[in-house]
Amino acid sequence: MKSNFTLILILIVNSVLKSQTAPEKYTAKIPALPQNACSLKGIEKTAFLEKVNKLDEELKSEISPKEKSAEDKYKSSAEQMKQNLSKQYGLSTEDMKKLQSGKLSESEKRALADKMLQKKANISLEEAERVGKMSKAGQKAWAEGYSTEQMANVQANPDTFKTEQNKNMKNYELAKQQSLLIKKIHAADDKYMEQIKELDKKDSIATKELNAKRKPLMDEYANSDNTDEIISKVRTLEHNYCNKLTPEYFKILNDRLITLKRSLPDYEKLEEVNSKLNQSTMGVDKDLSEPGLISLQAIESYVSLLKSAFKYANYTFPEE
Repeated sequence: MKSNFTLILILIVNSVLKSQTAPEKYTAKIPALPQNACSLKGIEKTAFLEKVNKLDEELKSEISPKEKSAEDKYKSSAEQMKQNLSKQYGLSTEDMKKLQSGKLSESEKRALADKMLQKKANISLEEAERVGKMSKAGQKAWAEGYSTEQMANVQANPDTFKTEQNKNMKNYELAKQQSLLIKKIHAADDKYMEQIKELDKKDSIATKELNAKRKPLMDEYANSDNTDEIISKVRTLEHNYCNKLTPEYFKILNDRLITLKRSLPDYEKLEEVNSKLNQSTMGVDKDLSEPGLISLQAIESYVSLLKSAFKYANYTFPEE
């Protein structure tokens, strides 16, 4: 019984420690958007923005070493990637040097393309170009002949082709997962951008209305002794402008935060899929990802948005 209790205690402690280092701990620190944002005094705005800036710096301090670590992993695996590419496509050391230089003549590009096609597809570049110029009937006939030839190769070397087929299928499934996750994440991003675009249109109209009403008051202010009444009218106009746009902006930001929190498992899964796909396609034997990096970058991007919480609260005559 005692040993079971100890095991449970260890599991609980490990779970707590894990949660303390997970991206969720940063979403928990995000300050709530202020109530009555258009009426806050300068000191209250400063207090909110200081919290935002502090969290932003904290996130950046964790993101930066992770980004460097990921970059170092790729650099340290570069040689292994090159060797795998060379092996896959039958490229010599000299071929690889030419590719890396980026200074290839047209004839050299064609020669390399031909070598790679023959290695991977068992057809020449010239044949591929010829097929591209065929009629649909001609292409169909060629495809049937090519398939027959490939089937004969499979029957002659079943183990080799089975291994290659399994790898290709695995990569296909990973690429499919990757594509679906990216589309899901981008859909949320696109929705936010569309909401901001619509709000900007409303802002453009509201700003023109504000300027049209404020200008004569400011002209009067410059030539009047009774400035208190004019200042009050200008403040009312600017507060109405702020109160018209800020609630909608805050609703967009709050919706964005809800979506961000829901998307954290998708970011985590995308990192896992990216890592497996990179290892398989690049031929490296170690994980190239940095756990939590994509999530942290997304959270930092959101936190940066909060710095503009008072963008509609710009007053000609601040009350303080």
